[in-house]
Amino acid sequence: MEAGLDQSEIDERCECLKEVATSPAGRVLATDKQLDNLEQFISLVPGYIEKVRSHRVAVKAEEKRKAEEKRRQEEKEEEARKAREKQIEEERKAKEEQRANEERAKEERDRRALEVIVPPRQNSANSNINASVAFITNRLEMGSFSENNETVDRTIDTTATTVLSASSNAAQVDFVSFIKNSGEYLMVRKKKFPVDELVNNEKLGYPLGVTYDEKSKYWIICDRNLNKVLLMNVAESDVRVFEGPHLRNPTAVAVFEKGKSVVILCAPGNNQHVIYIYDFVDEIMHQFASHSDPLYNMKSQLRGLAISLGGNVLSLECSHAAAPKRLRIFKRDVGGKGFDIMGAKTPSFIASHNSKVAISDLGNNTVLIGNLIDTDWNKMSFSVLRIIETTQDLTLDQLANNNGFKFVSGMQFDTYGHLLIGDAKGHTIKLYDTDYKFLHRISIPVRE
Repeated sequence: MEAGLDQSEIDERCECLKEVATSPAGRVLATDKQLDNLEQFISLVPGYIEKVRSHRVAVKAEEKRKAEEKRRQEEKEEEARKAREKQIEEERKAKEEQRANEERAKEERDRRALEVIVPPRQNSANSNINASVAFITNRLEMGSFSENNETVDRTIDTTATTVLSASSNAAQVDFVSFIKNSGEYLMVRKKKFPVDELVNNEKLGYPLGVTYDEKSKYWIICDRNLNKVLLMNVAESDVRVFEGPHLRNPTAVAVFEKGKSVVILCAPGNNQHVIYIYDFVDEIMHQFASHSDPLYNMKSQLRGLAISLGGNVLSLECSHAAAPKRLRIFKRDVGGKGFDIMGAKTPSFIASHNSKVAISDLGNNTVLIGNLIDTDWNKMSFSVLRIIETTQDLTLDQLANNNGFKFVSGMQFDTYGHLLIGDAKGHTIKLYDTDYKFLHRISIPVRE
């Protein structure tokens, strides 16, 4: 537009344009001056319109530039964020790997510390052990039974450094085969221990747990007070002693892999229990489960050891008086499970045969027979089949030939599921059939 035009002058020219565009030529009242001004005004309009359009194009271009710049900035920020996240993730993984390496190194140190190699001590003289060993017949030690090296199918593979697999928990001895047609009772015969000269200075402090390995012919005895385990092969006149820094207060023992290893329950402190596997062939001890590992939930006192149908380790949990007592099942590197033993007071001894589990309760003076299916760790079950208890008030002489006990103690199954039960105060050992009915008492001679 013309320089210096104000709004009134612009309005005047617009009115003139309106008059010229809408009125017949003869009716146009605008002066020549007004028409000249209008013509000049109209000639300038395209240039101003072009300026407006150019401005709008410039504005759009600027907006586009700013949008592109914003997009690039956001991309840079996103790349920077991803880079930071990647760095954080790499640092996290590096820390996890470092921690895992440290844990593996610690586990390796612990494993090496637990692999205690102790040479057997033999050939000593002047025995301090009462060398009379009670046993049923020589067939337990002279190997007249066929081998049974059945290995239980393990449901879960473990990642332990050393693969340890339990043998079948079925014994090879047949108790009923010892009953003579003309005899009324089973007989226990005392036999002089023939290796007195080999056990000099090996005093027994408190022999609390004992088991017999039918394959190696070793009697394995835990001495709680002297922190050692004795292995005795009567037939071969062989006595071995195992001691180690981790073998503290051993209280129970059971054959794990026949002819090779046993599990040992140790109590290093109050309600502190550790289960070890002692490989007496390679003379190495491995940790199986510990109270210090929350995986096994070993918070209460444990008593007794046995091997289950599934090759797991069984024990009895005796917590404080108000809490239920439990049958515990442990699998190395997998964990521990438990089943409440309803009504139990002081479950103390445990024995097993295939799926059958016998538990003697010193508080109730009873023996509970249960059925444990644990071949599938995730589908485990336990049920009570029978409770053997004293139903009559009898004298010791009368009770000796009847069902019941004065003070029940340890037990042992034979290959067919017959059960021997000891009566500590009744001074008898009793044989029960596979329906857990009383069959016979064992006659124990006073002298050889």
